[in-house]
Amino acid sequence: MKVRIMKSNFFKSLNTLIIALLLSALVFQTNAQKNIEIFGLAGYQLNGDVTVARGELKFDDGMSYGLGIDIPVDRYMQAEISWSMASSNVSLDEYLGTNIPISDIYIHTFQAGALVEPNKGKKVSPFGLFSLGASLFTPTDGKYEDEWRFSIALGGGVKVDLSDKVGLRFQGRLIIPMVFEGTSVYVGTGGAGVAVGAYTAFVEGDFSGGIFFRL
Repeated sequence: MKVRIMKSNFFKSLNTLIIALLLSALVFQTNAQKNIEIFGLAGYQLNGDVTVARGELKFDDGMSYGLGIDIPVDRYMQAEISWSMASSNVSLDEYLGTNIPISDIYIHTFQAGALVEPNKGKKVSPFGLFSLGASLFTPTDGKYEDEWRFSIALGGGVKVDLSDKVGLRFQGRLIIPMVFEGTSVYVGTGGAGVAVGAYTAFVEGDFSGGIFFRL
């Protein structure tokens, strides 16, 4: 029953996201000098492992899906907002040699950033991508809680125009959820401040392709 409820909530969230993207496109279209692009992607995500006290948390690779919107801000630059979701299975490889299944999991990635397209307007146009956002890890087993992590993404790819309004998009991304540690607060005669040390504990590789539409 818990799994069904989580899946129901997931599809409701997905429908809300699609509506939000469409409404954003309609709002920004009135101010944009160039066409906004809405895209959908499908592909495969490679997931890294996480070292814990008892061994290694293993995240299986799996299919990924995504949606997004590109809003022109300059001749060769677009602001991009995107969401992607990959399915995985997590297990614990203990140092003693035992493998313990844990849960199936959905990995959601929410990002906002900049897409640079130097050859924009040509039939084949490479691009680079940098974005910031958050990753949400949602286990299907109700015994485990969701986990949010700040994440960054670096990527690149190519767009291929099929017409003035429709094209193909192929891309690869390196997605890095971050774990923050070593937070400290200090106060002195010279003022006050906060210091945060960060390290990454998980790396994902996302490879996908799909279609985009210009409004």
